[in-house]
Amino acid sequence: MLAEELAAIAAAGAGALVQAAGTDAWTGIRDRVSHLFGREQEQRTSESLDLTLTALEHANPSSELAQVRARQAVYWQVRFEDLLNSLAAEQQQLAVVQLREVIEGMRQSGSPSDHLSISGDVSVRATHGSVAGVLLTGDIHIENPLQPGSERG
Repeated sequence: MLAEELAAIAAAGAGALVQAAGTDAWTGIRDRVSHLFGREQEQRTSESLDLTLTALEHANPSSELAQVRARQAVYWQVRFEDLLNSLAAEQQQLAVVQLREVIEGMRQSGSPSDHLSISGDVSVRATHGSVAGVLLTGDIHIENPLQPGSERG
């Protein structure tokens, strides 16, 4: 499997995992991910997953949560990439299937694995002939910034 494909599945798995934290889907995702890493790493992985959950639960939603989610997603993406790259081709294919099942499990659980709540700036760019897009749904609140020197009334 190409490195780009492995990176993409690792990123998707990491995103699904971070989005699952604190939801009804967490226990199932936690168990599947621990199993994915195998018996030798199962305990360490379970402990890392517990630390991820704790970090996300204790992050201040208004000031820290986005950064903590991003850090945890990067951490798990690297863990997934390292795992996938360490496996022989046949084992790697099986692990990719299992990771895709984790991602699909999140989608089917109704958890927002493919949704993102953003507080702050959003920038969407397409480069090198690619296409980018954003679908906005639900409540969207846009406030105009204050003009320099004006006071909020």
